[in-house]
Amino acid sequence: MNWVELLDTLAAFDAEDVAGHGNLMSAGLLALREFGADEDRLQQAAAGWARRLPTAPPPATWPVGDAWAGRFGQRRAWPAYRALFTDWIDHEGATDVLAQVLPQLWPGCGAAGLQALVRAASAVRTGHRGEVADALAWWACSWLALPAAPTGSGRAAAPVEDPVVLLRKLRTTGSTARRFDQRLRAVAAEGAAAQAATRLVIDERTPARLAAAAAAACAGSGAHPVAQRLVAATHAVRVLARFVDEPGRAWQAYAPVFLHAAVAAGWQARAPAARGAAGRGSAPAPAWDEIVATARTLDDPLALACVESCRAEERDHARAGQTLWRHAAAQVLASATVPAARRTRATR
Repeated sequence: MNWVELLDTLAAFDAEDVAGHGNLMSAGLLALREFGADEDRLQQAAAGWARRLPTAPPPATWPVGDAWAGRFGQRRAWPAYRALFTDWIDHEGATDVLAQVLPQLWPGCGAAGLQALVRAASAVRTGHRGEVADALAWWACSWLALPAAPTGSGRAAAPVEDPVVLLRKLRTTGSTARRFDQRLRAVAAEGAAAQAATRLVIDERTPARLAAAAAAACAGSGAHPVAQRLVAATHAVRVLARFVDEPGRAWQAYAPVFLHAAVAAGWQARAPAARGAAGRGSAPAPAWDEIVATARTLDDPLALACVESCRAEERDHARAGQTLWRHAAAQVLASATVPAARRTRATR
């Protein structure tokens, strides 16, 4: 089974498992392929992940004349959205469709607890039309927008470039909701994270700052599952923003969600500053060859996507001697070796 045929098989599975964890098979397979895994390893991984997922629901059609954005956030609309995006991409091509739909999807980039972003970017990178359609459909039907801070609320404060500075001043939410999207809403209801987001400077250095903050959180929190999501999602925004005329709008939408997710996860106060190493006394960062060799054995598509994102972000953003992303990747590998019963897993 070649690469395209393997991606063809993904259409048989639902967007989420019974626990609400996202179908990130394409992200995991893409990472394994980037890490040099052979066809046998790719098929083995796909077969293992497939056993955890229910089959896709029956096909549906999109109602003629309905606005395509009219069913945002309606989980049961996934089959209809699949049909809509499949036809749209067949007629206009994925690049043109992305340019049209991403500006309306950005405000809901909290979809599926950031997992929809990760799948969408991976799908686009595979170039597989069916996977792109399914990923966009999942984003649309799980679309989640967080309320912005009221205009003029609070006392004017100085703008801040580093998101870690804002995170250290935010109180961890008391929400114990099982679903991560519910915890995001609880943080939003408190309003502090939205207010802090108004102070964050959004400019050409924002992608690098957010990527470094996510990696610092991942390295400093023992690869908390939400930190892994933020590493992968931040890289995903950078991938997807290339398809629109105003990439700055993507970061304006994503940055507040980044802050909300950090607070909802409860690890923001423990995250070290985004610097060249994980901190004084830390072990030297392993080389990428060593990291990649271990990553090829991982059985978690999110962990794979996170490690692959770390490698890409270090390549594109690291200053001379900076090893932060390798420390983060090493923490992901260490976390992935912990027995499943002992892991702290975030839900959707």
